[in-house]
Amino acid sequence: MTFKAEIGVVCSHPKETRTVAALLDGAKRAQFSLFTGFCGILENRPCAVIESGMGGDRAYIAAKQLIGLFQPEMILDFGVAAGVHNGLNVGSVVMAVKAADVSPLIKEWAKIDPFFITPPKFAKEPILKEIIIAPPPELISAFDGWEKIKEGAVGSADFFLEHSLVKKKLSKRGVDAFCYETFAVIQSSREAGVPALSIRGISDNGEEDAHRQFRGGLNAALSSLADILVRLAAIKMAFPKPEFSAP
Repeated sequence: MTFKAEIGVVCSHPKETRTVAALLDGAKRAQFSLFTGFCGILENRPCAVIESGMGGDRAYIAAKQLIGLFQPEMILDFGVAAGVHNGLNVGSVVMAVKAADVSPLIKEWAKIDPFFITPPKFAKEPILKEIIIAPPPELISAFDGWEKIKEGAVGSADFFLEHSLVKKKLSKRGVDAFCYETFAVIQSSREAGVPALSIRGISDNGEEDAHRQFRGGLNAALSSLADILVRLAAIKMAFPKPEFSAP
């Protein structure tokens, strides 16, 4: 593989991947050992996109493969999420300043109540793994004043959020948006010593009508993400190389 990327993008849903590919000049299909994706030019910067499929384990491996094959200067976790914070509506975008693995909370709750219909009474609150993300100052300045984009914490687990009680609990634990893959992508990049960012478009409210909202809100979320990705790619940012420490 002779193509070297400045930006590596990890997506999970086919529509997410197609959204990024549509922005690339000269987009060409790329074949990874386990996944597919695209290569092309995004705002004059070589860009490689990989589609992991759903789930943290797949996203973790996909990020590793992307880094190994294309040696990007930065990894971008790109996709949709459920809004947990009340100020996030469909079409809003969260720029993650923290990624949290909320799997321990979900798993312990499921042991008590697999249907998530009663508030959990834990003997001890499950500990969440967290990774702090520090977007470069140039990036923060570029989006200053944009009402559509908010800084926040993104929680991840292999779980479709469609429960008001779970959403309320996540909010109390400091989570602003929820998806499957963000923590895995950030962790994989951190282990490889590659700077990473995450932008997540809000597609639904994470409550009981989340499936219906997701179907109706997916395109709006992706449209917002596309606008921000173009602007992000045009910014020349200085990324300090992260030092890996186990979260």
